[in-house]
Amino acid sequence: MQKLFSENNDFKLTYTLSRYSADIGAFGNPNTNPPSVNPAFNNVYLVGNAFSATLKHDGLRPSTDREINPTGRNVFLRYSYELNKFNPNGDYDGSSGILVPVYTNFNFQRIEASWNEHVEFPLSKHTVSLSVHGGSIMGPSVDNFFDFYAGGFAGMRGYPFYALGGNTLARAQFSYRFPISTSLDFRFLQFYFKKLYFSMYGDYGNAWTGT
Repeated sequence: MQKLFSENNDFKLTYTLSRYSADIGAFGNPNTNPPSVNPAFNNVYLVGNAFSATLKHDGLRPSTDREINPTGRNVFLRYSYELNKFNPNGDYDGSSGILVPVYTNFNFQRIEASWNEHVEFPLSKHTVSLSVHGGSIMGPSVDNFFDFYAGGFAGMRGYPFYALGGNTLARAQFSYRFPISTSLDFRFLQFYFKKLYFSMYGDYGNAWTGT
């Protein structure tokens, strides 16, 4: 992590090695004569290498309400180059007597960005926020294992996380927040309640593959 131009900007270069695997139990192989039993094995169905550059700008104003009702802006931009060996169809080569996954290479570039702008109204602690979020896998379409997802609490909250997925993502959210109480100050069991805000929001977006 390195500061870039100011204390509000963080720049980071990363390398990520991913290995996705599943344990496969022993099973009979009817394609041999006589039929044989394949022993249990660990199926590594993805070996991924990702090189990425990430720039984050945190321009949110320091305040006691920063987490629940922020003002200011934050910006996120990431570029990644991925080199993946993936077994999309569960195919294996057993010619050596051991089942070996048949990998397909998925090498591609990925870009993702978001901008969140939070503007305070003249009314105290009333805030309007506009957020945009987009991402795309550049070049030809790739397997949906590598998709972006637009749903979930951090995305379009009317949809489960995996409901909207694709190689390309575009989403916008508008919200309006204001306080109902800023001094509740009571405890229930292990929970302490201090503030209560009301929020209205709307989302527009989708995730898709192709045109």
